[in-house]
Amino acid sequence: LTGYAPDDAAILDWTPPVEFWPLMATAGMSYADYLAANNLENVRSNDPVSAGRAPYANINVPDANPFAGLRDLDSKAWACDALAVSMVTFTLGTPGTLNYLGPGASDFISAADIVDGVYYATIYGGTFVTMDTATGAFTTIGGTADLTGLAYDYTTETMYGVDFGGNLYTIDLETGASTVVGNTGGVLIDCACDNDGILYAVDIGSDVFGSIDKTAATFTTISNLPFDANYAQGMQCDHFANVVYHAAYNNSMGAGQLYSVEQATGTYTLIGNFQGNTEVDGFAM
Repeated sequence: LTGYAPDDAAILDWTPPVEFWPLMATAGMSYADYLAANNLENVRSNDPVSAGRAPYANINVPDANPFAGLRDLDSKAWACDALAVSMVTFTLGTPGTLNYLGPGASDFISAADIVDGVYYATIYGGTFVTMDTATGAFTTIGGTADLTGLAYDYTTETMYGVDFGGNLYTIDLETGASTVVGNTGGVLIDCACDNDGILYAVDIGSDVFGSIDKTAATFTTISNLPFDANYAQGMQCDHFANVVYHAAYNNSMGAGQLYSVEQATGTYTLIGNFQGNTEVDGFAM
């Protein structure tokens, strides 16, 4: 399933597995430890995997940040509020505050990365664009693959893209033309490339975080995700700190959340929920 989330009737009938998320947490606590401390169980839903918008944002999940002060998270990011289809900015330390930048494109932004100050993105369906980071205005470059992730490798000066079918591409920044490298065998929802040129991705078919060989397109699992990830979401590397972040849609709770990911071990640390627990994609910085 690669289209939109369930229709209105299905949304009305959909109940998130967790209705309330207690606030018991300490700085540095992993998501798994957080669940254990609060006697919560990570429940995987029966929803089919999808790259479309999530059913809704669960307002019962508090948008508190129990890890405030854990690290310096002042870096600014650009993103798309996928449920409102609007462009926003936020700082990594305060995902609960989204600053409206401008209206979205014809549909939500399904993949993005910033290269030398230019925000490159794909509109859901396969239109390659740039966006003015000051005004939110879009400029169309051309057609491309229906990408779910974009990641620029500064070590080789190459833009990579992934799609829901598990394909790995190189992307021509001037035209948007995509060239298939190979198929990873996964259901890839986004990717990020760190300062060492290692390409990471999330497979929501198996709920795992892993790395991709950029030549062979093979996927190697690093860790199991600590929650049920589904629907559109974003991933990005903060190149100033060389840290990967996942703008996830936690389907176990019905909430969009920001996590930092330790690349070597795949350990997820919750930063906080996005404002209104909305779903965020097109995450770039």
